[in-house]
Amino acid sequence: MDIWVLDENLEAIDIVETFSSFIWTDRYNEYGDFELRISADDPSAKALRIDRYLQNRDSDHVMIIETIEVDADAEEGRYLIVSGRSLESILERRIVWGLKVLDGNFQTGIKTLINENIISPSNSARKISNFVFEDSSDSAITELSLRAQYTGDNLYDIIHTICEEQGLGFQVTLTDSKQFLFKLYSGKDRSYSQTKNPYVVFSPKFDNLISGNYIESKAAWKNVTLVGGEGEGTERRYTAVGNISGLKRREMFTDARDISSTTEDGQTISSDEYISLLRQRGKEKLSETIDVMSFEGEAEMTQMFQYGVDFFNGDVVQLEDGFGHEVRARITEIVMSESEEGFYRYPTFVTIEPESLPEGYLRLEYIQSSGTQYIDTGFKHNQNTRVVMDAQFTNLSITSPQWLFDGREANGTTGTKGVFYDPRDNINAISSDYGSVSNRYRFTGLNPSDRLSIDYNKNVLTINEKIKTYTAETFKSNHNLVLFALSNAGSVESYGSARLYSCKIYDNDFLVRNFVPCKNEKDEVGLYDLVNEIFYANKGTGSFAT
Repeated sequence: MDIWVLDENLEAIDIVETFSSFIWTDRYNEYGDFELRISADDPSAKALRIDRYLQNRDSDHVMIIETIEVDADAEEGRYLIVSGRSLESILERRIVWGLKVLDGNFQTGIKTLINENIISPSNSARKISNFVFEDSSDSAITELSLRAQYTGDNLYDIIHTICEEQGLGFQVTLTDSKQFLFKLYSGKDRSYSQTKNPYVVFSPKFDNLISGNYIESKAAWKNVTLVGGEGEGTERRYTAVGNISGLKRREMFTDARDISSTTEDGQTISSDEYISLLRQRGKEKLSETIDVMSFEGEAEMTQMFQYGVDFFNGDVVQLEDGFGHEVRARITEIVMSESEEGFYRYPTFVTIEPESLPEGYLRLEYIQSSGTQYIDTGFKHNQNTRVVMDAQFTNLSITSPQWLFDGREANGTTGTKGVFYDPRDNINAISSDYGSVSNRYRFTGLNPSDRLSIDYNKNVLTINEKIKTYTAETFKSNHNLVLFALSNAGSVESYGSARLYSCKIYDNDFLVRNFVPCKNEKDEVGLYDLVNEIFYANKGTGSFAT
């Protein structure tokens, strides 16, 4: 590897071409690091100074020289051991100055933290003039929400923790105009669990998992935390995250007394909002205690699947070890090393566990209504509600309308937001309402028997890439949104015969329901909400099929 040395003004001043050893590691949602061992007599050694930078052509990252050691040996002579971290470590130089409450879009929240503490802080001494933020348009990032509160927390620790919790990466790169460019990004899923991207599989049978060591451990794992907020003694406020029971329950305590019920503007937040902030802190702390199931070993990345072509840092791939262990794993770092033994580049894998259901629950691919079952979400929708659903009608011989979801005041009035199939309108159409019942639209050209990918985001509805934008209205329903039916002034009717694979509900871009089809410990079929950790059973008659 050729290594360019940049001075404090980010100008290239030297190239290091000879060295004893060099290790360079890029990471997905952490800063990377390097170590260079070079003879002190090498002409390039003079250019290696603390606070200067290193680049190499095999990486998008730039490293900051932070430590220089002299290793003197009577036989081998004097060597410099130069080490440091990548540009992401700059975030560690700032804290959240004072109290900050975030409630809304995830990316906007991180941008706010960086703007207020690096790019344009109120105290100009805290500003880093060439630091910029690049917005991502990736829906895996833009659709996320964040509700959290920070006071004096280290900026790097915040971003690392919440990105790791969401499975996102972040990086700070150097642009041609010598700016430090921060951006979020999301690795692609290339495992067997999806069909959108070509598979990338590392396995001994493909001769691309050269050596491997399977490790499974729960020694440090915690799955329930009691979160303590503000207050003293019996007045202290508490909430819990996680509802595992019995022997499998592993508890910890999270001290969150720094989270205040008063915002930086002196406003008092509601009790529900405060508890939500405590729960977010609890989730962050639980994400630091992991159930380890991982592969350690060396993977071949130049023949069957090429790094930088077929997969990238942060991608999710399939791993097999030849002993019956098969898992999805994220590539969390790429390590490059060069010495007298040659040049090596290999990934580090961390396995991905699906979002867990409580003990005794069984995750299902879908639940299916025969036309008499429904789910009451307990949520009253409004003009800013978003419903993301994967569903499919299963009985089109029914001659009456079939709703997938809706809730409204009454026939002919406002407050409606739903998707349904009505053969009386058009046998080859899916219909929808927004605001007023008279504000109806029919998606023609859609086969009602097809699997439907629905994204009803405020006044914009997308079904299988067909889009309808309604004129925005202001409304709020006084009745709960229901699934598999229509709630008409609180009376449930027009049941749908359909399968539901998944459903998420957002309120003002904040995720309030994340429904997973499942059976509970009593063998009841329904939906489990991963947000509030509640099982939603059938409110109609009969039982859901699976």
